[in-house]
Amino acid sequence: MCSGDLIAFCDQDDIWENDKLERAQKSFFDSKIAIFGHASKLITEKGNIIGHHGLPLQSGTYSIADLDPWDLVYGFSIVIKRSVWNSVDSNDRPTDPFCRTEKLSHDRWAYFLGTAAGSMAYDSQPLARYRQHGNNVFGSKKSRKNRILEKFHLISIDRGEYINLLLQACCSMSKISESFLNEELDIYKRPSFIYLILSKKYKNRLSIFSNNKLHSVLKFLRCLLDGSYQEKNIKNKYKEILCDFIYIFIKK
Repeated sequence: MCSGDLIAFCDQDDIWENDKLERAQKSFFDSKIAIFGHASKLITEKGNIIGHHGLPLQSGTYSIADLDPWDLVYGFSIVIKRSVWNSVDSNDRPTDPFCRTEKLSHDRWAYFLGTAAGSMAYDSQPLARYRQHGNNVFGSKKSRKNRILEKFHLISIDRGEYINLLLQACCSMSKISESFLNEELDIYKRPSFIYLILSKKYKNRLSIFSNNKLHSVLKFLRCLLDGSYQEKNIKNKYKEILCDFIYIFIKK
């Protein structure tokens, strides 16, 4: 359907601000920019503003070395170069660790491709209004009950399988990133290297989930000390630590 050099995803009942595309287009004047993302307002079905959504970033340019690879710019707030989107067959997407029956979602895939191919321009100004329906995947605020259920889900799933999917996804991303190799980047800032290091950390964490609880606890402590839980998002870091620790004692 899109025929231009840029692709902007749009949900049918969301509202774009008048200057969204203009601001996005200007960011691509910098040839290093492969993807553009922005903040948004959340509205009710009737159009009342109920919240705000966006990454905890100031407006600016970011490489994958500056970002959490598992952060997410939602599809309706993404603009990506067509050449980048078409550069890899979407059938090559790894399994989504957060939805184990599906391939990586289109917005995660766009975020990955864009940050693998170049830099991301982020605009903290809300440039769209996302209409929140009762059955939407995410919203402005989660009830206490929903937050508790979400945490319970994270420890009730097979953590070993979950970590293994994160590992497989990072291995795939590291390999695919090599096709966007930028010789100007320091090797430690290249997406392929970053995903390779992440995959090693997940491999370390996989060793936690053995049948011997004492062995699991010792491996868990080792992972704490060797940086296997190091993440840019501090909340995610402690959530993962807590979920792994609890799972050691509740698994069958």
